[in-house]
Amino acid sequence: EVHPSLPLKKCTLAGGCVLVNSSIVLDSNYRWLYNLGGYTNCVGTAFDPEFCPNVENCAANCALEVVDYASTSYTRSPG
Repeated sequence: EVHPSLPLKKCTLAGGCVLVNSSIVLDSNYRWLYNLGGYTNCVGTAFDPEFCPNVENCAANCALEVVDYASTSYTRSPG
């Protein structure tokens, strides 16, 4: 996924302000974690024991939803 850019300025008393290239990422708490090869939620009120009996299996069995920032309301307005 491509994260939208977010230019920032970092300022110090000694060096003044310089532009720092940064980006934004939608927090994973607002994304869907689903099983690979399917469309089942890996997390409800707790991790699904079928896909996530432990951390290793959860990482191997589940994927975090990709965000298309250009088509969401999280994109920056022009101007």
